[in-house]
Amino acid sequence: MKRSLEWKNLPLSNPGFIREKPMIDIKDWNLVKEYILKMAKDSLNNQNVIAPGKEVSQFKLAPIILDSTKGALITFLEYDSLQKKIITGNLNGKLIHYDPITKQVTKTERTENAVTSYSKKDTLKYFTYVGYLNPSELPSGSVHVIEPSKRKLNRAGIQLHRPVHTLVFDFDKDGHDEVVVCEFGDLTGKLSLLSHKGDFIFKNTTLLNQPGSIRTLAKDMNKDGMDDLVVLTSQGREGITIFYQEDNLKFRMETPIKFSPLYGSSWFEIMDFNNDGYEDFVTVHGDNADKSYVHKPYHGLRIHINDGNNNFEEKFFYPMNGATETCFQ
Repeated sequence: MKRSLEWKNLPLSNPGFIREKPMIDIKDWNLVKEYILKMAKDSLNNQNVIAPGKEVSQFKLAPIILDSTKGALITFLEYDSLQKKIITGNLNGKLIHYDPITKQVTKTERTENAVTSYSKKDTLKYFTYVGYLNPSELPSGSVHVIEPSKRKLNRAGIQLHRPVHTLVFDFDKDGHDEVVVCEFGDLTGKLSLLSHKGDFIFKNTTLLNQPGSIRTLAKDMNKDGMDDLVVLTSQGREGITIFYQEDNLKFRMETPIKFSPLYGSSWFEIMDFNNDGYEDFVTVHGDNADKSYVHKPYHGLRIHINDGNNNFEEKFFYPMNGATETCFQ
């Protein structure tokens, strides 16, 4: 019943995504299916994928206790380098601030829903709520903005499709932050730009009309003095896409890195890894929790070096099953 309600709310007329009738004849479909089953290998070759065996001794495992609730219910995790606090959000509607020095929870905030992204800019707090957590076509997510001084809750007023990451950044330098939302979605989804029109009313512009946007960063990639937007996508079309900023919050899109749709991309960082003056990418692939749980020889961490013209070549691969995130400070 729940699944039928989801499909009832799905706009089947959405161009190019889901059609009421099959796109190919059933005979052609069976030919494709038989070809794949005949040609596909029955196992993955993991024998040649060997991670360096050097023991890491400079880190120590230190489990922490955030609350008394049993189970792994965390939906958001980040380290606040300014306050030197670990911040987590969970399914119980809590945002927890933990001090790793004193080993104590310093503050717990109630939230309206499961938080998937949280950021603070000046006096404003931005909460991103995923809405319906499981894979669905229901656009029940949202972004809320809180003004602590006025104790006023402002809603962006726009329904979002399973948002998983939000970037708050003033791209056009007009004194008002834009909000870039990764609507991960499911079969459908998109990358959205919410531009401020005054009194917390936002204009919603679709930058990328496909599911799987998972993380965004702002960086001037072509050194023209304007900050660009870089996004990692997963799902069917995995890769790194750069949105070069032009005038009036217009963006020109290029996808310099494309991955197989099997890679399970989950994280990326931007840095000048080889100190040549050009930004490189570090990507992490390891999503392995849906339908096939076997180890994948292509899961791990990759370093992509920039040739100076934003063409990237993979120069390093460190295999790691289940890799999800990395952090460089």
